Amino acid sequence: MNRTPFKRRASRRAAVAYAGAGTEPPIAELLDDPITQILMASDRIRPEDVGALVEAARRRLLARRSHPTP
Repeated sequence: MNRTPFKRRASRRAAVAYAGAGTEPPIAELLDDPITQILMASDRIRPEDVGALVEAARRRLLARRSHPTP
């Protein structure tokens, strides 16, 4: 009998599934997914909010790349 906790088995399956999958889907594709939209609506998160968050993170990463800390 397999006694590995479910969460651990699920994370292993996910790791294997994405190990060689290549690039991630574009954020627009993820935001267009009906399940994502339902979850976001239940949490009162708008696609514009996610876009703004991603853009802010992108800017921070680019700034770090331009000015690396020693």
